[in-house]
Amino acid sequence: MDKKKKNKKVVVNRKLFIVIAVAAILAGCFMEWLCFFELKHYEDSFLQVYGMEQDGYVQVTIDQIKRLGDNATEAQITDIISSIDSSAKGYWTLTSEEDILFVKSVTETSKYKNLSADSYYNMDSSKEFINTLTSEEVVHDIIFINRDRYIASGGKFEWHGKTYTVCLMTYDYAILNQNSLLEAKNVIIVMVSVMVAVFICAIMIAVRNISKNLVRIAQYQSDEIKLNETIAKLQERINTYEAFTSKFHTYYPKALPVFMRSLYSKGVGPLYVIVLHFKDTAKVDDYLQRMLMATDENTLRFLLDDETLMVVMPGIDEVVGEQMATILETPEVEIVKREFWKHDYISYIRKYYRMMEVDDYAGTPAL
Repeated sequence: MDKKKKNKKVVVNRKLFIVIAVAAILAGCFMEWLCFFELKHYEDSFLQVYGMEQDGYVQVTIDQIKRLGDNATEAQITDIISSIDSSAKGYWTLTSEEDILFVKSVTETSKYKNLSADSYYNMDSSKEFINTLTSEEVVHDIIFINRDRYIASGGKFEWHGKTYTVCLMTYDYAILNQNSLLEAKNVIIVMVSVMVAVFICAIMIAVRNISKNLVRIAQYQSDEIKLNETIAKLQERINTYEAFTSKFHTYYPKALPVFMRSLYSKGVGPLYVIVLHFKDTAKVDDYLQRMLMATDENTLRFLLDDETLMVVMPGIDEVVGEQMATILETPEVEIVKREFWKHDYISYIRKYYRMMEVDDYAGTPAL
């Protein structure tokens, strides 16, 4: 039965450990996700700041095109855009309402010959960005083209009744993968990962310790219940022992003849009898309590009146009886009479009557 309970406790604690461990792992994953989410937000903000600087570069280019005047040709406009070196970081695009005039380089532009601008800006984000451009100001935004992410700055201008669009596309990784920024990002990721790992380990260790402590507490409670049951049984035995042991009781005089006849008929002897007189009746109860420490369980006590106590000690010889008399005599109690009764042809009750009729003990009437 105990093994079944113990196994049940182990199963319960294992389930508790697993549940909390899973919760800790989920919390750690959430913290990790939150970290990457905030880093992503930080990267987007950084790209937006870069885009503001990039807008100025596009505006300068548009102003340079406008300075060509109405006599300029479309080829001259294209030459200005193509003369700006494209690099691994990004490139320029020039489109009209119908055609793609320039993309990245002459070679790249030939791929989109006779295609509309919509065929290049084929992603929703890029189309939305192009549609928001105006000739009043240069704006920027984060867009996607063919699964590549860019920070794009663009604007429009009018020439010979046609609207042209100029954009500068910069790859996001070209900005975000700079040494200092990338190093800071990696440090944050590593630190957060370590913190999450420590958090999960700490939670699991704490849960394991708590689980062990719960098992110990349950064991202590079980032991406490058993101990209380044992104490209750012992207390019951003590109460039973005290209820049926004569040393814990003080009898009235009427019970004395009954005890004397019973002791004599059962052959109990010898008896050492002491009659004590209390000088102060207020101290009788205290004396009787202290007397329990000096006498054994066979001792009989009879309170003859408010001031007189008769002590009967069966089964001890006269020497031991004299020693007990010396112990029982205190400043508040004096010995009036003491006798050593052998078990012989004279009964204990006759010896008791004879003892109570002695001339120097006239204060106690014979029964």
